[in-house]
Amino acid sequence: MCTAAAAAIPGTLVHSILSPCGKLQEIRIGHGSGTLVCGVEAEKGQTIPFIKETYGYRTARLLMKGVAPIFY
Repeated sequence: MCTAAAAAIPGTLVHSILSPCGKLQEIRIGHGSGTLVCGVEAEKGQTIPFIKETYGYRTARLLMKGVAPIFY
């Protein structure tokens, strides 16, 4: 999920290697056991994007869905 979030932040290594036509909602990350499909929902912030949600799928089932409270 951290890698998906990094894809939405300009200047990160992950963002720099994204496909030019890649969608943040359909990120595919290759690893030793295959491919993980994940995504991120982000809004523009003043300096960096505000990450609203990240998600990931393995095979046909959802692995995790969670909500983290925001404290200011």
